[in-house]
Amino acid sequence: MGLKLVRIGDHKGPPFPTPPPSPLRMENRSATILTSRCINGKLLANMRNRSNQFFDKDLIPTGNALRASAAHSSGRISSFRKEVAMKNLQRSGSQVLLLVFSLVGVGIAIYLTLVHYENAPLVCSDSGLINCARVLSSSYSVVPGTSVPITLPGLAWSVVSAALAAVALYGGPGRRWIRVTQFAWALLGMLTVLYLVYVEIVRLRTICAWCTAFHVLVLLMFLVTVVQLQSQSSDASELETEMREEESVAGTLPQPK
Repeated sequence: MGLKLVRIGDHKGPPFPTPPPSPLRMENRSATILTSRCINGKLLANMRNRSNQFFDKDLIPTGNALRASAAHSSGRISSFRKEVAMKNLQRSGSQVLLLVFSLVGVGIAIYLTLVHYENAPLVCSDSGLINCARVLSSSYSVVPGTSVPITLPGLAWSVVSAALAAVALYGGPGRRWIRVTQFAWALLGMLTVLYLVYVEIVRLRTICAWCTAFHVLVLLMFLVTVVQLQSQSSDASELETEMREEESVAGTLPQPK
């Protein structure tokens, strides 16, 4: 019988049988699979070791550690708030002092104004070093070039001082512009007082007790404004530093899941 050549495209019968793999190829494939499994096993073992090290109990904060850290931070924040409240209370106390001194000055200025216009009797010594009548009747007791008693500018100064203190109390004693204004206003009053003291001691050589009381009030108010202005600068830097510390503590605090 003769052989018949058939092209692959013209073959319509069952598919040609696949030749079986050779033993050498099967052995190489088995070796490759075993090698791959060994490598994967070592990788898995290394990954497990690393994960165990990463999730070590000593490295992960426990619930007690989280609660202790949160309690410590909360304690620091509460103490910080108490310090802020105490500083605000001290500032309010200085403003209360300024308000009281201003109101006392208003009373003295009103009384001396009434005495000047002879609407009230003068309660003071009229002889010796302390002689209120001589001082209040001198040419220095009125605004230069006018007949207005200097007690009226003193009254206006005291009213403005009281108004600034009231604004600081109700609008917030920590506002810097109020403290600066109070300092400038007290400095103006202090310069005027120095001039009047010079007139009493050097020119008249007589002291008015009521005027001296008013001068002492102005001096005390000036000292209060100086102290509170200095304390505000130091408090501002301290509060800024403490706020940054609290923010850093709150930011580094681990959050429990």
